[in-house]
Amino acid sequence: MKIKTEIFSKIKKIKKLPVVLAKNVFMFFILLVLLSIILGGLLFYKYCFLVESSSPENFDKPVKLEENIIQEVFKKWDQQQERFDGAGTRQYPDLF
Repeated sequence: MKIKTEIFSKIKKIKKLPVVLAKNVFMFFILLVLLSIILGGLLFYKYCFLVESSSPENFDKPVKLEENIIQEVFKKWDQQQERFDGAGTRQYPDLF
C-alpha cells in the first residue's frame, strides 16, 4: 500500500507541472532560451573553435589512388548521364 501511495503522490506532482509552468511561463521561456544559448555555444565551441585551433595529424604515407576503381566510377557516371539525357526523348502516344 505504501508503494501505491508514493506512485500516486508522484503522479499528482507531475499533473501539477503544466499548471506551474503556465503560471510562470515567462520564466520558463527565459530558462529555455538560456538553455538553448548555452547548448548552441557548446556546440559552436566543439565543432568550430576547437577544430580550427587544433593542428591536423601528419600523415606519413601519401594518398594512393587506384586507377581501376576511379575508371569504374567514371563509367557509372557516364551511364547515368546517358540515361538522364535520353529521358526526355521518349515519345508517348496521344491517348485522346
